Amino acid sequence: MECPYDGCEYESSEYGVKQHHAKTHGVSLTSTELTCSGCGDVFTRPSYNVVDAEDYYCSQGCRKKDEGELQCPYDGCGYTSDAELGIQQHHKQAHGESLTVDTFECDCCGDTFERQRSKDRHFDGTFCSKDCKYEHLSDEFSERRTGEGNPMYGRDGEDHPRWRGGYDQQYGEGWATARRQALLRDHARCQNCGMSDNEHHDEFGRQLDVHHIEPVRTFDDPSDAHELDNIVTLCRRCHGAIENDSQSTPVEVQ
Repeated sequence: MECPYDGCEYESSEYGVKQHHAKTHGVSLTSTELTCSGCGDVFTRPSYNVVDAEDYYCSQGCRKKDEGELQCPYDGCGYTSDAELGIQQHHKQAHGESLTVDTFECDCCGDTFERQRSKDRHFDGTFCSKDCKYEHLSDEFSERRTGEGNPMYGRDGEDHPRWRGGYDQQYGEGWATARRQALLRDHARCQNCGMSDNEHHDEFGRQLDVHHIEPVRTFDDPSDAHELDNIVTLCRRCHGAIENDSQSTPVEVQ
């Protein structure tokens, strides 16, 4: 292939001629000339990067200028910016209100609360506090594990014999806090076999259990059962074995 530049006799492959033309003559054979819709200047862009569009811009500045400036929504404020982020930052600093805050309803207690949209996660639900999150997930697991008609724990639609109606009825107030304290005290490890919380997540898909040595049902006030000397961190396997043994023998955890 010959170089198309007038008077140049260079010959090579197509790729070689393109490189030669760009380096020697300062013009790329793979570029397309375009007219900026913002300022009207002619500019070049690699042909492979040209898409079918109504408007082309030589820079982000021209694009934003052509699209118009954004106005601060605060009543009486004349601040403008060519970027949405600029409006958000100005509104927070000047007027003390965030434009990225939404109102949510807690899946546990039902209260409404405000939170940055970027900080709300819906993997396990929406909660106003960690206490509500732990309480809700504990209730959910309790119902799934021992509730009515559970094929793993009941037969022919019957309740599991140890079903007591979930944490709200059985465990009372303070359980979520006591559970966290036990996990911290026990360094998030099963006190029977030593399994870590990360290992437990990998194997069972959830956090370690916290077991009541003396069952909650034996206390007149359920909250009395949550004393730290009566609860211990266990993995699911050890918890199940100890629960089964406790039907006939006292529970002893190392």
